[in-house]
Amino acid sequence: MTLPLSFSIYTLGCKLNQLESEALAGAFADSGFRVLSRPEEAQGQDADITAVNTCTVTGKAEQKARRVIRKLLRDCPSSCVLVTGCYAELDREELERLALESGALSKTGERRLFIIPGRWKKILQTLPAFLASALPGNRQELPSLIQFWMDKHEGNGETQDEPDWPNPQASFFRSRAFIKIQDGCDKHCSFCRVRLARGRSVSLEAEEALARLRDLEARGFGEAVLTGVNIGLYRAVAGKTELNMAGLLRFLLEGTAGIALRLSSLEPDEMTEDLFEILGSTRIRSHFHISVQSGSAAVLKRMGRNYGPETVEAAAARLRELKDDPFLACDIITGFPGEGERDFEETVELCRRIGFAWIHAFPYSPRPGTAAASMKPLVSEREAGKRVAVLMELAGQGRAAYVQRWLGRSVEAVCESGEDPCLFHAVSENYLRLLCRSAPGEERPLPGSAFTCRISTVENSGEADAVGEILC
Repeated sequence: MTLPLSFSIYTLGCKLNQLESEALAGAFADSGFRVLSRPEEAQGQDADITAVNTCTVTGKAEQKARRVIRKLLRDCPSSCVLVTGCYAELDREELERLALESGALSKTGERRLFIIPGRWKKILQTLPAFLASALPGNRQELPSLIQFWMDKHEGNGETQDEPDWPNPQASFFRSRAFIKIQDGCDKHCSFCRVRLARGRSVSLEAEEALARLRDLEARGFGEAVLTGVNIGLYRAVAGKTELNMAGLLRFLLEGTAGIALRLSSLEPDEMTEDLFEILGSTRIRSHFHISVQSGSAAVLKRMGRNYGPETVEAAAARLRELKDDPFLACDIITGFPGEGERDFEETVELCRRIGFAWIHAFPYSPRPGTAAASMKPLVSEREAGKRVAVLMELAGQGRAAYVQRWLGRSVEAVCESGEDPCLFHAVSENYLRLLCRSAPGEERPLPGSAFTCRISTVENSGEADAVGEILC
């Protein structure tokens, strides 16, 4: 018996990319493909088709994408490689040049590297069914069929004017549930290239978001993560009522029984009092990731951010009024053009005053097509790297202090995957990574389901923050 064709996907970048990769894997599974469950290991398994979902937020993300593609072409000589995502949308020609390198041809001399623009997300969902119907079983015909499919759509001048709202029904790479409620961005931050790749802000219809949340609740999920490029820009209509982000949260909570909601990230200037009021709900997870970027008012202004450090501090203080010691995290980019030593000190001081439980810090990377790409003076890579190291040390201290404050306390958590039948990983309501063990003779919670545990001891393995003892 011939084994079904196999598919794997390597994802770079944000949670939105991860969700869209999940949906693409689901489309291949629905068409009879065998989906390899561990994409990070797929390069060694030589899948018939391997996709690379790329990111363009930094130059290093693009560099990593090229490295992954070259490795796939070298190590997996029988695999057709599909490259999509934001990098593929903005720099298709640059990626196409990789097709001229050694190893980019199949054994029959056909190309096996295919660059599929990010705007083709919805169109790409049709590829698996096309291959399943057109392929007579000879794997060697895959390259020519993929090329035929691409030529057909490009010849028709097809673009994706409608947004793609992935709704994967099976989870291949994660146990927690995600709902994409928004895509694109209407802002014009000087440093950001993602808006060029993703386009204007669009939102999932509120009724559809509610239907998806109800489905997850019926399937036993304890929480759902609402994600997008900038979810604070959410705008939709339910009935005759126009909903912003706060309105959507109320609509979802009123339409469901008990499933909790976690938000992917928020912009400081979009955190209005209307939003704060609903964030105080017990069904909104006590974990907030704020896109801060800098603690310097001068840098924020040059980068086109519509707020100052005082807005960030006010938002953090308000969240702490609403929640009992919430997990507050932030994004910080350091090494922006013109960022002096004093600017950086102001950023560090802001982070210290707020006491973030985690800081996602990375160096500024000039992005083609953005206003900041031509700004001077530049900060050297070495200096930017040193500044990142300072922030990451502060991040580690903040996380350690936060874990210590929660030792001995009970929390609700959501079960994640684990190979051991008794030992498994979980994420607490306040975003602590937990290592949990089921009691002897008891089955562990189902993946995605919620349970209560007590945070007992610090876990220093690097894979978890603490140990959670199941209470019920």
